Amino acid sequence: MNANPQKIALTMARRCMNAQDLAKAAGAPPQTINAVIRGRNVRPATLGKVARALGCDPLDLMDAGVNSNPQASTPEKRVDGREASLTITSHGTTFPVALKIARYNTGNLAVILMRKEEAGYWDVWTVLTVSLPVLCDTNCAYIDVNNNGEEILEWLTQNQLAVPTGRSERSGYCEYPEYRFNRAALKHLDPDTPVYLFAGDRDPVGANGAGVKKVEGLFRQYGVKDVTVKLYPGGRHEMLNETN
Repeated sequence: MNANPQKIALTMARRCMNAQDLAKAAGAPPQTINAVIRGRNVRPATLGKVARALGCDPLDLMDAGVNSNPQASTPEKRVDGREASLTITSHGTTFPVALKIARYNTGNLAVILMRKEEAGYWDVWTVLTVSLPVLCDTNCAYIDVNNNGEEILEWLTQNQLAVPTGRSERSGYCEYPEYRFNRAALKHLDPDTPVYLFAGDRDPVGANGAGVKKVEGLFRQYGVKDVTVKLYPGGRHEMLNETN
């Protein structure tokens, strides 16, 4: 990812910061900050840390369209409420993909990558995100680099689907970076798909039902009309294994 030198210089001037100040605030080596300031290619996480230190979004430091994917196809047609406007390459094969947006019971985004099969229907290819107990900001999610690899981060930024926030959370031996998704990408959510949410009202992960209610509100906020919620009295986390 590349920052626009003029934009980053102007943002630094507004914050009355020099390169040394920025390196300290971002927690990055001076040579790395110099590379960002000069518009050189850096890791998405690095630009995310710089943007957070400057109090802005990474997109504010970049040229519009600078990271568009030259291999991405134009929208062909709508299938099952989604558009085949993206492509991804895996093991030497390039194929159309689309996003499906859902929510974990914590309220965090669940971003699913759908693959368009040769028969013309869409099927789940991978889940880009991971469910962690830490609540993200609006439109943010933790990216599952453990199962999808670090290369998925570059794919997200190249297609302007999401940008790094500079934050991450550790679970076990894995570190999961937090990314903020483009609102336009969230519009791939199909408002006609019915949603059924169920949980125990004593599940601490779902805030004893409050988190599930919040997820219901978020679905309705994004235009989903058919949302049903069922909270089982006394139920905890593993509702499929509960006796009540």
